[in-house]
Amino acid sequence: MDAQDKHEAIIADIYRPGKDQYLRKLNYLIHEKNDLRGALNILENDMKEQLVKPEQPHFRILIHACAQVGHAKKAFQLHKLFKERDLPRHVGIYADLFHACTNCHDKVLALKEATLLRRKLAEDHFIPNKILYHTMIQAFGRCGDLETAFELIDEMRQNHVPVTSDTFTFLLQGCVSDQQNGFRHALLTWRAMRRKKVWPKIHNYNLMLKAAQDCGLGDIRYTGDIIQACLTAEHQIALKRSKIKALKEEKSKMKKLPKEETSIPEAENEHWSNIQIVSKEDKDKELGVVPFHDVPNLLAKRPEVGHIVGLAPTDTAQNRLMLMGGQSGFFEWMMKDHVKPDIKTLDQMLRIIPNTNEAEEELLSMLPKLGLKPDINFCNQLIILRERRNEFELAKSTLQIMTENDICPDIMTFGSLARCCKTPKSVRTFLEDFESLGGRLNKEILTTLIGNMCMVALKPAAVERLLKLCVRQQIKPDKKMINTVERFYQTYRKYVISKEKGLYVPYPVVLEIRDNKLANWEKFVSYYKEWLGTVKPDLNEDPTLQYKTIKDEQRET
Repeated sequence: MDAQDKHEAIIADIYRPGKDQYLRKLNYLIHEKNDLRGALNILENDMKEQLVKPEQPHFRILIHACAQVGHAKKAFQLHKLFKERDLPRHVGIYADLFHACTNCHDKVLALKEATLLRRKLAEDHFIPNKILYHTMIQAFGRCGDLETAFELIDEMRQNHVPVTSDTFTFLLQGCVSDQQNGFRHALLTWRAMRRKKVWPKIHNYNLMLKAAQDCGLGDIRYTGDIIQACLTAEHQIALKRSKIKALKEEKSKMKKLPKEETSIPEAENEHWSNIQIVSKEDKDKELGVVPFHDVPNLLAKRPEVGHIVGLAPTDTAQNRLMLMGGQSGFFEWMMKDHVKPDIKTLDQMLRIIPNTNEAEEELLSMLPKLGLKPDINFCNQLIILRERRNEFELAKSTLQIMTENDICPDIMTFGSLARCCKTPKSVRTFLEDFESLGGRLNKEILTTLIGNMCMVALKPAAVERLLKLCVRQQIKPDKKMINTVERFYQTYRKYVISKEKGLYVPYPVVLEIRDNKLANWEKFVSYYKEWLGTVKPDLNEDPTLQYKTIKDEQRET
């Protein structure tokens, strides 16, 4: 039978699956079985073999599924096939493609694809709707191209697409992804929101706290932009004119001076311990210092910044919170904007305020005043912060707060409690309690316990027991667990060599040498090599490799 006969035989088969059957199968595999790889194989192999032409719904469901897991490369490959078939375009597919860029782990590839797609839409004179604009802003923001994200907001205005608080929510999400300069961008975004008279919502306030916690102000030379953004339009125009006038005067003076006197010495780097400003009133010193209680709240509608033209705080989360009025000033402006704080607001605030008993008690006292009850994330964070203060019993007592508020512990709770286990006895107790509750260990909890035994307790026997538990529970270690154990192996080995040379080593190592003659250490070394061969660790850093299809494998070979 030649190719033509085979083709006609397949077409004549009235029992072969049709488009609707394949669509139902795709839905089943993706939404019920969570098998994206199998669904992709159906499109690329099964439908091709059965000569069934895929249509728009088949591509839509697959591109959407790729977007959810951040598989941007495959999503754009499917879109290319979609265009080659000349199928009718759909705004939802464009939204999914930008969403794939948002979730993609490879931000360089994602930014390249998002830029090309945006350019193609512009060439086709396609005007996005509000939802598509939001996904575009989110994609460019998360990929680090905040300039394009700001451009898209101006483009929305030009195309008469309404700019809302949700628009700025997506823009703030992009700001948060920039750890070095994100807080400065977040403040500029907030000022743009005020300038465009967009009323902030709870999500905007929560993201400002997130930016204060995770992101820095960046180069202090550019913080003057924040102060300038706080001024009214008239003041900004006047400031620009004064700068131009001052520049012209400076140039005319430089021309009159001899060449020897025109050289300008390089400014020395200075480290500031408080919030520092350039003051108009103190022109002789040129730089002045403003105490925290005099710093205006930069979230206010019209902050009084007439006497300030630059900021240079020590870049800490607490100082960044002070630029937003501190804890009291932040909540004050929430009330003025008729925005009621939720438990997530207090959760974010808990991460920023000083990690002390007094600050924690003050924040906890606000819960009943605001009519809020703690949730599971708030309690988990409370455990972690108390553990960082080395108050392990207080951290464990957080379970009492959870019981009083009818909160059921989740796997993250046990992960937080695992941080409190600093001795082999406490680890053993934790594992017994966890097992009695019917819990199943995961690699995150086990990595935490191993890390405590490796770096805090320095107990080879305890680490060996946990590695054996890893094999019994059939837990596949990741790169972080392998690095933790390997670091312990290398560190303890150096201690043993240092002791042989008569150098100082930690006391647990001294006890191991004195009491056990390094027997536990030798047993650990022997089992560690055996363990590496048994568990076959997953060191893959690309999460999309699990979705590699038969066609992808053939293409590589």
